[in-house]
Amino acid sequence: MSTISVVSDRAGDLDSSVTDSKHPITSTIRMPLLLAEQQMDVPEHQRGYYDSSYLADYYESLWTEHPTLQDTDIYWRYLKDALLLRKDRNRPFVLLDVGTGTGRVLKSLIGKVSREPAIPLSSVKFIGMDPSSYMLERARDGRDLPADADVSWFEGSASRLQDLKALTSPAVGVDLLLFAFSGINHLHLPDEVDEFFASMKHVLRLGGVALVSVCSALLDVQGSSISNPYGEVKEVKSKRLRGILYREETTGRTVNGDLLTNSLKTEAVKVNEDGNEEIMERNNHDVPLRLLTRDFLRECVARAGLQLLREEEAVEDFIFVFRKADIDEQ
Repeated sequence: MSTISVVSDRAGDLDSSVTDSKHPITSTIRMPLLLAEQQMDVPEHQRGYYDSSYLADYYESLWTEHPTLQDTDIYWRYLKDALLLRKDRNRPFVLLDVGTGTGRVLKSLIGKVSREPAIPLSSVKFIGMDPSSYMLERARDGRDLPADADVSWFEGSASRLQDLKALTSPAVGVDLLLFAFSGINHLHLPDEVDEFFASMKHVLRLGGVALVSVCSALLDVQGSSISNPYGEVKEVKSKRLRGILYREETTGRTVNGDLLTNSLKTEAVKVNEDGNEEIMERNNHDVPLRLLTRDFLRECVARAGLQLLREEEAVEDFIFVFRKADIDEQ
């Protein structure tokens, strides 16, 4: 048996449970971390961290209202200012959310625009992009969105934004680009970060702005002793699927050059009415994360021909603000 902490709105209330040592309000219970001995017949899949319907639900249940994620207020400030100050009002303002996941940031911003009297919701075109079809399946669930919101979702790559169907026309450019929740740290392939910045410049309008989040725990790291920046052991109750909860444990961690790879085991568990548990899915994951430095980011930006304006500090990340210069500034 393993002792883990279950976070709740009220200590002792275990109906909404997220386990993570970062959070101050916890109660301690004892439970089996994984149910390997109980159901050895459930196959283990080696797959990407977001590559099943259960994993997408796990992500959404864990992060949609996570108390350490307070980044949407920063994104809203930039979006609101850009909408109120823009000169060309004869075309829609285009907002692209790269790595949108299940749509956490984009849906929050749609809600904020709809409640702002000075900004017509119809004046903004919202685009969400993610490489995972399972995450996008969740994002496309528009039950909480205004009926008149102009929002579309596309599967794609952060290094090939110009290939998105919504952006293939030369007449369509992005006014504000977001890459939230340290998505850039997941660009682990050789030259992928450079390719992202080049792609970003390609789709931004002249004068367009990009806000790119970098995980603070993975920025300018000194030494090789690095913990998992997203927490260690979690138990999460599904917000949508009745009786489903998720468990995760770290099985390994390696640092090789500028790559930190976390090896994880996750389980989707169904808790039946009699309290017995049934494993629905078991997965193993290797999750590579790129360690970044400010100097490297400046070099990438210079190669892409973009401007670095400033940094904004959030709770768990730094948000770098980039701009594509107007033609009279080039």
